[in-house]
Amino acid sequence: METTHQDAEKLAAAKAAVKFVKDGDIVGLGTGSTATFAIQELGIMVKTD
Repeated sequence: METTHQDAEKLAAAKAAVKFVKDGDIVGLGTGSTATFAIQELGIMVKTD
């Protein structure tokens, strides 16, 4: 699947938001399309910690 410019922007936004999440935080997510990217980034963060 090819990444679109819009997807790249959503990924950048998700990565920026995830930087604010600390161990033990409760994270509330919306239902927007950027939530998918945020969940993926949170998974990467948890996996590497």
